[in-house]
Amino acid sequence: MSTDYNYDEQGQFFPFFILTLTGLVTLPLTYTLLRPVKGLENSAPRIKSDFKPQHDDIIQSQKQKLLRKERRIKRIITVIVGYAVMAWMVYLITVTARSAPKIWDPYEILGISRSADERAISKHYKRLSVKFHPDKIKPDPAKNETVEMLNEQKFQVAPPAVTLNNAFTTIALAFGNLQPIMTSLYTSQNLIQAIAPNSSPLLQLPYFTPDVVRSVEGEHSKTHMTIQQFMKLPEVKRRSMTISSGLLTDSQYQTAVSVARRIPALELCKAVLRVQGEKVITPSSLVQLVVKARFVPPGCEYVPPVKESDLVIEDIDEDAIADAQTGNATVDPKEKEKKTLSEKEDEPEIQPPLAHAPYFARDHSPRWHIFLADVKQDRMAVPPFTFTKFDKPIFDDEGKPTFNVQTMKMQFQAPPQAGSFPFVLNIVCDSYIGFDQEQEITLEVADLEKAAAIAQEDDISEPDEDSIAGQMQALKTGQAPPKKKRVAESSEDDESDTDGDAADDTSETDTETDTDGE
Repeated sequence: MSTDYNYDEQGQFFPFFILTLTGLVTLPLTYTLLRPVKGLENSAPRIKSDFKPQHDDIIQSQKQKLLRKERRIKRIITVIVGYAVMAWMVYLITVTARSAPKIWDPYEILGISRSADERAISKHYKRLSVKFHPDKIKPDPAKNETVEMLNEQKFQVAPPAVTLNNAFTTIALAFGNLQPIMTSLYTSQNLIQAIAPNSSPLLQLPYFTPDVVRSVEGEHSKTHMTIQQFMKLPEVKRRSMTISSGLLTDSQYQTAVSVARRIPALELCKAVLRVQGEKVITPSSLVQLVVKARFVPPGCEYVPPVKESDLVIEDIDEDAIADAQTGNATVDPKEKEKKTLSEKEDEPEIQPPLAHAPYFARDHSPRWHIFLADVKQDRMAVPPFTFTKFDKPIFDDEGKPTFNVQTMKMQFQAPPQAGSFPFVLNIVCDSYIGFDQEQEITLEVADLEKAAAIAQEDDISEPDEDSIAGQMQALKTGQAPPKKKRVAESSEDDESDTDGDAADDTSETDTETDTDGE
């Protein structure tokens, strides 16, 4: 086999390749367009008539629409583009000059003849080494990137860095160590906001510089002030610390404050660990973590208190399910639950505003990570659940906060052994610094015997609706106690048996009494 292989460096054979591929696609498509249509509707004769039915214009428009679909517009456009590409390739083939392949010749490259001896070659090589010495060659400035280009490209570093950081978070979650996971989450905040680690959270606000931050926090302050703490200061004090020569102007201050009041700060209201439909948590059961929180932007003048009704956690009505199973319920609660779920699916999900990150070269939607951590062992107990959309509006049409309580639900498996497990509930936002939430929460896992005893005790201790105790409980709680059909039926049977026994005893007693009287 010949070793003389010539690579097509100039690309002179590339038009032949494109022309061949384009022809393989265009020519068969041309045949499908030009061949006669064999459909019955196209070949059958028509009955001539001047009659026009009612709404004839609508009928004709629908026919034209179907005809347009049958014209195969996409195929026609593809054929036209294919012939255009083929024509362009033919033009390139005709005008491109053929270059003869050159054999690599070191004598020609060095500029010496083939008859030169070794001494002449060595002398010529030394002369070239002096001419092309690295110290004598001046760099080409056109090949070096300028400072302006580097400044433009530095803003393209953050988005890929966030993607790599997310990959690192995924790897860290596989090992479960808490410190690397928390560090990666905080790194995401720093990358999106373009703020160095351990810097002041106030640098997230527009026009805030290190000089402005020092004026607000103090020259020798060892702790940083969050945006929430800054917005809680009186208006006069905020202005005196930020508005002056060399710091902020009045318009810049107003812009910074308006941005701060639009940041969606998630405030934790309530967190509950439970098992759906059960009063205790048993080993290896499916635990549901329900988090109630609301968005309270910094600097709100009035924050309404949380309503107790908003903190109520809905559960499935077990008594209604029992009634449905016995045939006493008018509406199946499972069907009602399905309707409720379908209604929730139909409700539009509310997405918070995009993160205010002017230095981040991509639009980013904030994400909230909720997880349970075991601080004592420095381990991740429950992996993060990420939330990007919520069930209620965060801001109204005028841009004012609604303070709606949002409900977030997560599920995980309980430990296989009974006991008390103290955790720390963490809520971390990946887009803003200083808006994280923490709360201690304890997971109480009861053994199966204790759970069965509690369930039996509840069945015994729950009073009937018609009894005096049931009415007293209704007055205290405001809710009627659930009816217990099966227990009532069994009690009625017992009462009937007791009545029968009592009648027998009475008859015996009367008999004895009569005997004594006699």
